Amino acid sequence: MFQKMSCWNYTGAYEKFKRWAIDCNQTVISGFHSPIERECFRVLLEGKSNMIFIPARGIKTRRIKKEWQEAITNKRLLIISPFENNHMDKMKSQKRNEIVHKLSNKLYIPYLTENNCINISKA
Repeated sequence: MFQKMSCWNYTGAYEKFKRWAIDCNQTVISGFHSPIERECFRVLLEGKSNMIFIPARGIKTRRIKKEWQEAITNKRLLIISPFENNHMDKMKSQKRNEIVHKLSNKLYIPYLTENNCINISKA
């Protein structure tokens, strides 16, 4: 299910997402890109919380997975992207992270690499 990584605690993040999944007043905003974020997205889809999925790529040609359909139909999942093409790069990841940051009341960063592209300072 999870690969053990030394940089952080998967179990803690997973447990936090499980609590959020049952809260219908909670909205989780993410790119759901890393393996743990994808697993937590799966948990959120099974729950009641709202989700905003912001991939660091265009969505015009993106297929809607069948497991997302119920959440979309019930207006629990919104998929948005400011990008035109489907190619993901570091600049798009940075821009996506800025959008997530601006839309968020609180930030929870379950996974951060040494070469991350996130700047969370507030002006």
